Amino acid sequence: MRTHIAPLIAAQDGLATSAQLAGLGWATSTVSRRCAPGGPWQRVLPRVVLLQTGAPSPRQRLRAALLYAGEGALLTGEAALTLYGVRAVGPPARLRTVDVLVPPGRSPRSRAYVRVHRSQQPCRTLPVDRLRCATLTRAVADAVPFLTGQAAVTALLAEVVQRDRCTLQDLTTALRAGRRHRDPRVAAALEGLTAGVRSVEEAGARRLLSEAGIPEPLWNEPLFFPDGTFLACPDAHWPYASVVLEIDSREWHLSPGHWERTMARRNLMTSQGLLVLSVSPAQLRADPTAFLALLRITLARGAELPACAARPIRPRPHVTARPRAAALASAARVRTRSGGSTPVNRTGSASPRQTPHSPSRSASGRTGARQEEHSATAGGGSPTGSAASSGGSLATSRDRTNPAG
Repeated sequence: MRTHIAPLIAAQDGLATSAQLAGLGWATSTVSRRCAPGGPWQRVLPRVVLLQTGAPSPRQRLRAALLYAGEGALLTGEAALTLYGVRAVGPPARLRTVDVLVPPGRSPRSRAYVRVHRSQQPCRTLPVDRLRCATLTRAVADAVPFLTGQAAVTALLAEVVQRDRCTLQDLTTALRAGRRHRDPRVAAALEGLTAGVRSVEEAGARRLLSEAGIPEPLWNEPLFFPDGTFLACPDAHWPYASVVLEIDSREWHLSPGHWERTMARRNLMTSQGLLVLSVSPAQLRADPTAFLALLRITLARGAELPACAARPIRPRPHVTARPRAAALASAARVRTRSGGSTPVNRTGSASPRQTPHSPSRSASGRTGARQEEHSATAGGGSPTGSAASSGGSLATSRDRTNPAG
């Protein structure tokens, strides 16, 4: 006697394997007849039956791929990344191929839209929306070989790090485990991420600056006041010239709320003596020569700030550029002091000297810093008050010397 299949339909998005149907009492001949043209069911993959008419949904395609690959199979590559919400690969509806990772001992073949990856050791399983997925870093490693062009690889790697979905170290480890680091596109993207780049636009700007011989700035380093109060997290910062570069993409600055917070942040940086330049990715592509000329002029003017008569002369700002965790620890120590305006270095100890810039960066990324910018500028409060209470100056732990000096 055939068992009612409603629970199976609910649990597996309207899909079942031939073995499951046989276990519920459905004869092979009956299943074949119902899957015939014009019947109420259809076969979407070998041994996988969709218990309805009409085209399968994007989610049903993912579920069918897991059922086809068998027990222990996981979604990986772009299929898993869509479930993780990674925007660089788009929504599930755009997937033409579904990547699945199978454990040792299983050997299903790639069929139809399913692409099979084999693992040499058991992989960690993470259920995402009731679908079994590989870890995000493994999914990235499996997706990279099928991406087209440097920009696509940089966009994927930068997004997962910039949005704090994983650390740069964990991502690098996963890419090395799959030998993806040998891909020149991956090597270039990782080199930029290590330097602090967190988007395709920033990677393009960094390449342009390098080709033009512009000194390397600090990329996406949070800036803090001496007492640990957050100031801003600019895209690029040249401490020796007090110059900040902001690359305004539509993705981050299109909404009125984002634009207002951007203006508040820039006004705050300008009030502390920083020279702020803004440029869009389209402007960088359309007229890089004009942008480079303007940047050179601004860097030269910033390096000679005391002699500049075009704006009020003020002491060169001292800016702390360090990971947020270190800043919080330093702030706690500073608050216990009476006078608390002594510059604090990366280790938290008071020091008049500056520590050199290290290429190894914190993977806390830019997201947390941007959230602090919102809290500092959206409300009535502002870090300006903290600066004023400590003499209006900022401390630096990673200030660079003028390369020309």
